[in-house]
Amino acid sequence: MSQGVLSMAKLESILQQKNIASQLPRLVYDMRRFVQYCSQLVENYPLQVYASALAFSPARSMTRNLYKRELRWITAGPVVEEDWNACTQTLDGHSG
Repeated sequence: MSQGVLSMAKLESILQQKNIASQLPRLVYDMRRFVQYCSQLVENYPLQVYASALAFSPARSMTRNLYKRELRWITAGPVVEEDWNACTQTLDGHSG
């Protein structure tokens, strides 16, 4: 997963340098954030990507909206943020 996050960041950087005027740079950014946000879940429980990772992604996430048909079976979804949080990762169990 860490290699995947680095690859997505590299692709995102290349697209920014090329100044591409399409939705592709935004999609790559969103997918990188998705992978960062759900990396432990995907590593440990890959079959839970649709059931958990997508369900807890922000409401305006491009990734969530591209695959929202996979969430049709969830009748009462969780309350989620509108957009990605400024934090990319949180360290638990640390002080200071």
